[in-house]
Amino acid sequence: MAERMENKSGNVSDPTRKRQYGRVLLDAIAEIVLRLTTFIFGFAWWSLKWSVAVIIFLAIMGVAGFYVFNEAVANDAAERVGQEYVTVPEVQGNHKDTARRKIDEAGLSYGESKPMPSNKIQRDYVMLQRPEPGSVVRAGRRVFVTLSEGQDSVVVPDVRGKTEEQARAAIEGATLTLAPIVAHVPSAGAPGTVIGQDPIPGKKVARSSPVSLMLSETQTAAAAPGLFAPNLVGLKIEDARTRLTELGLKMVPVNSTDTNAEFGVVLKQNPEYGKEIPEGGTVVVDVRQEKEEPNTGYRIKLRYTVPKDAGTQNVRITTKDEFGEVRLAFEGKVPAQYSALVDLVYANTVTAEVFVDGTLVRRYVYDGNKPPSITDF
Repeated sequence: MAERMENKSGNVSDPTRKRQYGRVLLDAIAEIVLRLTTFIFGFAWWSLKWSVAVIIFLAIMGVAGFYVFNEAVANDAAERVGQEYVTVPEVQGNHKDTARRKIDEAGLSYGESKPMPSNKIQRDYVMLQRPEPGSVVRAGRRVFVTLSEGQDSVVVPDVRGKTEEQARAAIEGATLTLAPIVAHVPSAGAPGTVIGQDPIPGKKVARSSPVSLMLSETQTAAAAPGLFAPNLVGLKIEDARTRLTELGLKMVPVNSTDTNAEFGVVLKQNPEYGKEIPEGGTVVVDVRQEKEEPNTGYRIKLRYTVPKDAGTQNVRITTKDEFGEVRLAFEGKVPAQYSALVDLVYANTVTAEVFVDGTLVRRYVYDGNKPPSITDF
């Protein structure tokens, strides 16, 4: 085959050389494309690695910065609250004395707005407060409370020295009601005249509230008018103490063991409502306390066990308090080796006597928290 050929224009071409040049050109282009592709993928991988590293670094720095910032803000807020700001306590529903104590303890100042009547909230209990509970305010700021006046109130008239009919007219004229006569006691006053009343004269009470009277029974020069125990059951302990103070009486609270009872409400009292009590005497009240009140009375368990060889016995236990009132504390049949258990609540002293089949067999005398003096008969 001829190595040289002649084209139409008369020029001679070398096919072999052209093919060689073409291969060289294609190889060069392929090399360039390969290098460019390698560079692009390498750059992309390098960028991806550093992008991930930068993102992780920024995330770590962001978390650290957020934590440091929050700590600084929290410390600053705590310092501000501790030094300049306090939280307003919740006092709605509390007696005014309790509300004042809570507000003072919070580093704030107590103030009262004009009281308002209420059919649901007892007198001298907080209905509203301003600022609202939970608010953060400057220390020393005044917290204003709106106290309840109770129901539409009237003033108790003074009916001492009047006859029963005159007292009834005065009480009903004041839109109050006359309670059953509590007691007729010897007095230097004329028979049938009022020598005592509850509530005391001048006290504001709700309309239609009952007024109890103590009437003179006979005219005796030696007799002196006494007092009778007011009804305290159902009252808040602060109100019960106020009522007794107005009568010149003292109160000894004893913590109740009734876990279902409402805190701070009188459950029982001794002497009971309407019983005579000496001037300056003491009334023991049974109340479930959140924290123990001062001058608390005493509560003990008296246990009398029937002897082993005695068989079943008719046991009766009576108590006599410091006012001389005798009560039946227990009565029933108790088998041998079983016990009669009595819960004794008293202010200062109490005497308990155990009778078996009608015969006095044992006497316990309790004085304060000392061990009892026991006498067997």
